[in-house]
Amino acid sequence: AVVNALVAASGQLGLPHRTGIIESKDAFYAEIRAGSMPLADELTRRWSAYRQAGVLASEMEAAALFVIAAWKGLRAGCVVQVSDNQYAGHHLGPEIPMDDTIRVAVEAVRGLIRSDLMGPND
Repeated sequence: AVVNALVAASGQLGLPHRTGIIESKDAFYAEIRAGSMPLADELTRRWSAYRQAGVLASEMEAAALFVIAAWKGLRAGCVVQVSDNQYAGHHLGPEIPMDDTIRVAVEAVRGLIRSDLMGPND
């Protein structure tokens, strides 16, 4: 429901979006500077496998939020704003301004609230 609400909010606001799999990690530099890390070959192979599997982005918090939400019986979603392409070696800058990204999240929550208030049969 949360992903659908985020997609709908992006559409309502006329903003671009992508949906897909992201990878959560606990070591920021293990990915972007794998060559300088212990186990560099393993880290490089791991990210290559993620890319081959269609992983769109990497971040550091979402997995914990999804686990806690599932444990507590709550809904969760994730909005990420990509700013760098480590493989091309350059800073991309956000595709849309951060304020617009926040507007998508807020509108999605509003949509979920409206849906909850209307109930399952409305």
